[in-house]
Amino acid sequence: MTTPLRPQPIVVVATGFASFAMLVASGCRSDDSNRKAPGAPAVLARGDNVVVERAAADFFEGRVLAASESRLKVQMASEGDPVDVARSDAYRLPVPLHDFRAADPAICRTADAVWLACRVIDGGDPRKVTLLSGEPRSLRPGDMLAPTEVTALGIRRAFDVADTRRRFVDQAEHAGEPARPHGWTPGRKEPVLARRELGWYAAHSLGAASDGGVVVSWDSEDIPVAIPGGHVVPVPPFEHTFVIGEFVLTRPASMSEAWEVVRITGVGADEASVIGQTGENRRAPLNQLVPLTHGAPTER
Repeated sequence: MTTPLRPQPIVVVATGFASFAMLVASGCRSDDSNRKAPGAPAVLARGDNVVVERAAADFFEGRVLAASESRLKVQMASEGDPVDVARSDAYRLPVPLHDFRAADPAICRTADAVWLACRVIDGGDPRKVTLLSGEPRSLRPGDMLAPTEVTALGIRRAFDVADTRRRFVDQAEHAGEPARPHGWTPGRKEPVLARRELGWYAAHSLGAASDGGVVVSWDSEDIPVAIPGGHVVPVPPFEHTFVIGEFVLTRPASMSEAWEVVRITGVGADEASVIGQTGENRRAPLNQLVPLTHGAPTER
C-alpha cells in the first residue's frame, strides 16, 4: 500500500512595512514569483507550523489556520491577530542543510519559537553568528535558514543600518560634553542647560549652592536640585565656528527631552544640516547648537 504523503512544516517569509522596515527594504519587494522558496510544497494544511516575516528582517513563528493555493492564514505562536500571507513566501522545514560563509545573511532560531535576522561570522559547527543588536550567538545547523535573495537583501540593509547606528553612538560617546565658559556664573532665573543622569536638559538657575555648585529647577519639573557647577552651561548661542563632521547638541522638540547629540553634515550662513542616531537628516539653526569639548573631527 502506498503511504500518502503528509504536508511538511514550513517557514514563511511575508513582507510588510513598518517605519524601520521602510528604511531597510524600500525598493526591495518583488513579485511573488521572485520570492518563491525552492522546494516549497504545492499544498499546505491547517496545523502546519510556520515562521512569518511581519516586516523586513523581522520574523515570528506561528501556525497555519487555513491554506489555499496562493494564500495562508497564520496564527502567531505568541497569540495575536491572524496574519494573511502569500503562499509563495514559504520555506520548507526541517531546515535544509546549507553551507554558510562568513558575512552571509540568515534567518536564525535563537530560542523556542523565536527567529531573528542574523549574519554569519563563522560557518563551522557550531555556527557563529551575530544578531542585529550586535549580540554574538552559536547555533546548530538546524537553527539557520538560508533566505531568498529578496529577504537576504533586506537583512543586509538592516545590518547596514544597525552598523551605522552603532558607529554613530560610539563616536558620539567620545565627543565629550558642553564646556562651561571660563568666568561664567549663571544669574538667578537664567535659562541654562544642566546635566541630569546621562543627558543635558533645559533648566533655570536658582542661585549658587553652598558647596560651589548651582541650584536649578528643571523646565519640566518645578523641583529645586543642587548639582556640580561643571554640570551647568549657558543655553546657546555660543561664540563658536561649527564645522562639517562636528558632534554637537541640538534643541529637542520638547523641554522634557534631553538635548540630542547630532553630527553636522553641512554648514550654511544661519543653519546647519545635521544627522542623528536614527539616520534622519534635518536642518538646525546655528544659534541652537551647543559645541562639545571633543566634538570637532580634528579633536577626536
